[in-house]
Amino acid sequence: MRVQTSLSALANSCVDRLFRDRFKQSLQLGFFSLALLTLSICFPSYARSQEDADSEAQQSELPKFDELELPPTEKLLSNERRDWIVLKSGRVLVAEPVYPRPNTLEELKVAADKVRANPRLRVTDAGREEIRNNSNIAVILPGSGEVAEYLLPVARVEQVLHHEDLMLRRAQALLAEPTRESIREAFELLFVLGRRTPDWPGLTALEEQVLIAEARVMLEDGRPSEALIRAEDLYARNPNAMGLEKLADEIATKILDSAIAANEYRRARYYLARLSSTWEVLPAVRRISANLIQKSEGYRDAAIAADDAGDHAKAAAQIELAALSWPRLDEVAEMHRRLTTRFQRLRVAVPRLSAGSNRRFVLDNADIRVHRLTQVPVFEVIRLEGQPIFRSKLLDNWLPTDLGRKAVFKFRSTTAAWSAHEPMTAGEAWQAVAKLVAPSARAEDTRFAAAVSLVRTQGKRELELGFTRIPLSTEALMSPRRGTRSGGQLSKSAFREFERSRQSARYGRVRIEPDNARTFHVAEVTEAAFPSFADAAQAFDRDEVDAISNVPPWALARYQDDESCTVSKSDVPDVHFLQFNPRSPRLKSPELRRALIYALDRPRMGREILGRGRDSNSIRTAVAPYSRSSIAADIRIEPRPYDRLLALSLSLSVKSSRPDDKVRLVLVRPDVAPIVEIVEQVAEAWNFLGVDLEIVDDTTLLEIDSAEWDIVYRCLPIVDPVSELSSLLSLDPQVRLKSLMPLSDRLRQALLRLERASDPDSALQVAKEVHQLMYHEVPLIPLFETDHYWIYSRRLRNRPERSVDFYQDLDRWELRPTYPQIF
Repeated sequence: MRVQTSLSALANSCVDRLFRDRFKQSLQLGFFSLALLTLSICFPSYARSQEDADSEAQQSELPKFDELELPPTEKLLSNERRDWIVLKSGRVLVAEPVYPRPNTLEELKVAADKVRANPRLRVTDAGREEIRNNSNIAVILPGSGEVAEYLLPVARVEQVLHHEDLMLRRAQALLAEPTRESIREAFELLFVLGRRTPDWPGLTALEEQVLIAEARVMLEDGRPSEALIRAEDLYARNPNAMGLEKLADEIATKILDSAIAANEYRRARYYLARLSSTWEVLPAVRRISANLIQKSEGYRDAAIAADDAGDHAKAAAQIELAALSWPRLDEVAEMHRRLTTRFQRLRVAVPRLSAGSNRRFVLDNADIRVHRLTQVPVFEVIRLEGQPIFRSKLLDNWLPTDLGRKAVFKFRSTTAAWSAHEPMTAGEAWQAVAKLVAPSARAEDTRFAAAVSLVRTQGKRELELGFTRIPLSTEALMSPRRGTRSGGQLSKSAFREFERSRQSARYGRVRIEPDNARTFHVAEVTEAAFPSFADAAQAFDRDEVDAISNVPPWALARYQDDESCTVSKSDVPDVHFLQFNPRSPRLKSPELRRALIYALDRPRMGREILGRGRDSNSIRTAVAPYSRSSIAADIRIEPRPYDRLLALSLSLSVKSSRPDDKVRLVLVRPDVAPIVEIVEQVAEAWNFLGVDLEIVDDTTLLEIDSAEWDIVYRCLPIVDPVSELSSLLSLDPQVRLKSLMPLSDRLRQALLRLERASDPDSALQVAKEVHQLMYHEVPLIPLFETDHYWIYSRRLRNRPERSVDFYQDLDRWELRPTYPQIF
């Protein structure tokens, strides 16, 4: 209950009793300063003669305003709320919340002046009482309860700092030297204050200053894009916020200069449009816009000069830069359409570049992909219909003679205008075959040499080969074997690598299309490596690439209904498998190899890593290093189940015969997602068995025929298991006897019979026998079989409906021009 009695009335009626009670109570509680304050403030009429002498002594017990520190954030955010009443003497009285609030002094003065301005009301008792009430502040001291209230004359008060004002001052102090932590703390204070009293004076202005301070910290930390978001948020709140335009110009300078320095003109134009839509005139925007226009004019002029000189590659490159830097420039759109149609540049996002001139431990998908891009073999697989279907771009026809012991190959004399390769003559073919069969040649292929007994030309376009025995498949014999360094097969170059960096490689046509051609096709390919599919997808959405060579199954749903692109599936799935080194002494025990496969929960790994936690028909547990649907697969063989206890018991039986507690193995794997994550889970599963796995990158200089490594992770599309199994398991494209010796006797003999098979039925029977031996002897661990998907832009035309490889029939592809987006 508030005390409404005036000071003079209290002094005349109950001064002695009330003074004695209050003063005695204060002394008993030890609050001597409180007693003095009670005496000096509440009873001026009782001790008027001593007021001047004792006033300074009474208030000296209160803290000075200049020396009082702001409460910490934790206290301000607690339920304890305190106001500061700053006296004119410079002292501070800490009290419970006072009213009215905010602007206590101003509100009291306005209320008193309103009564004084009314002549009738001010002379009444009620009017005089209201004036007296508005001339004093009702004060409740901390710990006194709700009844212990005092009246403090407004004339003695300099200002009232409410609890909310203290929160604002603490937030302002945190912005003196802004850091991430201090800004977060200031935001917390302002958030609580805004939730309690959203219209408190000074709150909005301070929130704006916090946003500016946070944006500056982000800018200093190298995060200008995030700083721009804060500036845009502030602009939406108050376009005229103090310091906002200057901050926006600093952010624009940082973003735009970095984009220009990196030649990322699309990013620069995007931010130019974004900044211009918010701030009409910024110095950085004007400067960069003029810079881009100047660059675009320079690129346009260079494109004109290159086109006049007949340098179509340079003309297309320069006009693309002109359109990318400033697409609004006059004449650029028409020149871009004409020059990019004449010289078409295909950009492909890949998970990994091919090895190129560098050496990798074994060939992988990237090497197979680029081999199809750069080489046109005599025979190539174009689709799979139970068995591989071959085609030749170099031959008119090929006919077996002498009951299949010989074959005559008739080469084409010309090629189509769109072909990227030159025709092959019989003389060139004879030289290539001679290198393969000559024992002293560096590029010899003993496997091919053992099969060929006769090589001779019949005119300029015909080549005759004689065979030591009737080959199972002439096409397969003369085709490159996947997954091995099968050197020197008969082929012509189609695209040639002419530039390489750490993250990209460029390939150009060997045979340029003539200027008078009716239509033009892809003339140059740029492969760009992206560390993750998310980065590749972002580049595809921005039209920075025209295709993605490897799309994980979990991402398919995003593109299947997208009309701007086409999803294509390879006829041959990729198979992930762990291949054991047959020369490794640490893996001689079949029990250890079986323990390793039983310890892997392959269905779970495939679902969690390759499927991102979702079941997919595109991901299957493998039973062999080739597809389960292959005619070489034994349909009776099922994947081994996950059995941790069986794996542990098998590993313990192996350890009982070894002195070491740990089995130490070296696993070679490509540094590609998601293979890295799969190998980490493999290492974790095998560690339970006491197997210590050392993981090395496949760029490590290890010899394939050495015993320094134990396991290699491979991911390959095996097209023809019958012709490729021997070279795959022996890790030798020539399938020499010495490379087969480390294998078990039964497996070695089966592979030799497979190499000598001359009819399809017996070859398939032996291939299924090899499959059974692989299941029992575990020379490798089949992991997953995944469908291989590609994504192409709709602008790509003449793509084959079915294909085995990504670049199949590339020289027939047409790429319709696309103009850069105008923001």
